[in-house]
Amino acid sequence: MTTKTNDFRLGKQLNVYRSVLMNKNNLLNASAIAALALFSNSTVSAASFEVHTFIAGVDTFQGPFTSGVTSLVSTDADGSTFDFTSPAIASATANEAGQSAVSAEGIYACGSCLFELTADSYFETSYTNNTAGSIDFTYNFLISGPSVEILDYAYVDQSSGLGAEATANIFMSTTGGVTASQDYFLTVAGGRASHIVSYTPPESVISGFTTEGGFGYQMDDIAGSFAGVLAAGETVTISSELIAAIYGPGWEVGAKASIGDPNSLSATPGFSGAFNVSAVPVPAAIWLFGSGLIGLIGVSRRKV
Repeated sequence: MTTKTNDFRLGKQLNVYRSVLMNKNNLLNASAIAALALFSNSTVSAASFEVHTFIAGVDTFQGPFTSGVTSLVSTDADGSTFDFTSPAIASATANEAGQSAVSAEGIYACGSCLFELTADSYFETSYTNNTAGSIDFTYNFLISGPSVEILDYAYVDQSSGLGAEATANIFMSTTGGVTASQDYFLTVAGGRASHIVSYTPPESVISGFTTEGGFGYQMDDIAGSFAGVLAAGETVTISSELIAAIYGPGWEVGAKASIGDPNSLSATPGFSGAFNVSAVPVPAAIWLFGSGLIGLIGVSRRKV
């Protein structure tokens, strides 16, 4: 009878010991479980362009808005007066993987016209924490260096209205009320007579270059990230928007703005990003509790 009682006690102790080991293994594997349990709740991609030519006050507009997952949208500026060696065109692309690119360019030789070209791409993704605990997340993104260029045979200055800009806006929000944003832009206003260059962030590295009849500026590639903690059931949403725009008078001038290459997105995306997730580290007290429990099992066994 005594032997059976001791065996029963030993069996219970072994079950507790196995339970502690299982909990320990579960804690060790929490990162992998969390990564699998985090899922994409929604993805939205959109791309659009606008090409406007103003002649004698009349706005000629080309280009529809395209929503949903988009590989490439583009249009030539039919109806405008340019030299045909480099047609005015706006291009935008975005896909559900979070890659996008934009460009706008045109050369005009119409003394009585004004032009505006804008390309826009938008991407949004949401991730939800479906685990019972908190999740650490990091969203790392890379932006291909924005580029702007001016072609100017009329030697205009910054008062002419000629300009180009490339802009990237990245925004994060959680259902827990946390928000953050990062904005990047590179703009030039004016021509070869005089011009102004603006860019942000101020620590960005830009380099200037000259071309026959023009000049331009290129910003280095930009790496950025968002990080935070999602409680159980919380959702984090990341959205990005790229804009390339050119504008100005139409007397033998032109401009180009781009972020990435819309015609070769797989090779040169203007924007790309990815989530990394892991379980929040378990407090040391839990590990001490497990060690103490194992110790108690050992003492109990010696008493038996």
